[in-house]
Amino acid sequence: MIVIVIVIAPLILLFSSLLPSSLLLAFEVTHQIRPGSVFETTALNSACSTITGTIFASRCNPALFAYSKDSEQKITISMVGKAEGDSIDNGRDLIFKPITEDTIRRLLQERNFNTFSFNGEILFRNKFFELSYSPYYLLADLYIFNPAFLEVSIHLVSLEILRVTHGRKILTFSPSNTFNLSSGVSLYYYKHSYENTIISLYDLSYKKAVDLITFKTLYGTSADIGLFLDNDNKYIPSLSAQVKNLNNKVKEGKENANSKSSLYQSTLFLFDTYSTIAIGKGVNTIIGGFNVDLEFPFDEFYRELRKKYITFGSKYSLTLFSLFFSISKYYKSIGLRFDSSNFNIGVLYAREKDMGDLQPKPEQSIYLGIDIIL
Repeated sequence: MIVIVIVIAPLILLFSSLLPSSLLLAFEVTHQIRPGSVFETTALNSACSTITGTIFASRCNPALFAYSKDSEQKITISMVGKAEGDSIDNGRDLIFKPITEDTIRRLLQERNFNTFSFNGEILFRNKFFELSYSPYYLLADLYIFNPAFLEVSIHLVSLEILRVTHGRKILTFSPSNTFNLSSGVSLYYYKHSYENTIISLYDLSYKKAVDLITFKTLYGTSADIGLFLDNDNKYIPSLSAQVKNLNNKVKEGKENANSKSSLYQSTLFLFDTYSTIAIGKGVNTIIGGFNVDLEFPFDEFYRELRKKYITFGSKYSLTLFSLFFSISKYYKSIGLRFDSSNFNIGVLYAREKDMGDLQPKPEQSIYLGIDIIL
């Protein structure tokens, strides 16, 4: 945390931006890497809550725990993060490296949005439950605006999560085809440290740089709840419904949502409570298995459908090889993963607009995912 504060704050004197001050307002930011993400969920942009039979199926929907790939007791170490992108070098340097003259010159030549995200975790799984610990989910977003009077919107997160997940089939009925209804719940404890603020050039005239960023920490418990309705008819799709981040107290940027004098970043589908409905289907053939999923996200408890974030995800699997594809208005990605009994590695190319319509053109990024199965 100290490194983030010391490194980022002095840069405020050095940035410029394109957004006129008259257009300042709160804006929403989301990411492909969300808390609890693995490579699969990132590659599918979380459009996977009807895709069964994978090691990380319960990451997409806790109700899919009943369809886990195997019931053997295993430990998995999983990591996913941006490996390269239009702004990843800047975001990474802001957090981890000392500032040099070359760094400053490069930052002045780049666009006015820099971002970095990463998730890593250790997972223990058996046939009864899944226990995971994520020591850190890292997120850093900087948006520089108002060239007439330099201002920077800064959003930094370090999140620690301990999670337990269980799911089971609760109902089977057979009118003409067999239908199976399963449910699942994922309970987790979190420590959420963040800073979400606006800093201006004027602030530096009477404050020390290190005092401009003050991290706040929230502790709490939250839950994801899911349902999944499957069937044995190849023509009838499967359905799922979920509520994510129930009871989560993180409201970053929401208190500034009506501000017209400052541009705050308000997170979307990351820490806030939201819900989804999905429709999908999986088909196995002699040349591999195909899965498709169409995800409809809603604010809070099915309050408002976010049409711009409707996402289609598709996965093709052939023995130890998988191909992923996802598309929505702001995210388009294609990736592949090679598996073995003890090691998985995946790479993903994405064109993404984390800031939605406010971002004039998509960022091109490369994601890398690694799983070590013990």
